[in-house]
Amino acid sequence: MFTQKDFDTLKHLRSNFSRIVTTPNILTEVSNFVGQLGNPAKKQCFEVLSTVIDVLEEKFIASTDATADRVFLRLGLTDATISRLADSPFPVLTTDFDLWRYLSDRGIDALNFNHIRAQAW
Repeated sequence: MFTQKDFDTLKHLRSNFSRIVTTPNILTEVSNFVGQLGNPAKKQCFEVLSTVIDVLEEKFIASTDATADRVFLRLGLTDATISRLADSPFPVLTTDFDLWRYLSDRGIDALNFNHIRAQAW
């Protein structure tokens, strides 16, 4: 789904921010995606993930709070935690069009990486 050019674009985009905020739900989804890879890529990605996690700011959103968000029934738990976290002053970067549209409609600063990717071409 992603290319080396996407990675370079993401690194450039990342340089504009002083920190990256995530949730345990997001990290679990990333871990699950990486777990579907074959070796040696899976091992290499887990090694990178373990170093990246050290520089992330992890925010916990209780599942009971996330399920109270109206987006939970439509987009699920991880997106609901992102929605709750986005109530803080954190812009959201996603490839999920439905989440991006929902956040944008609420006036939350959200970036769809697929739009950035298209501009980078």
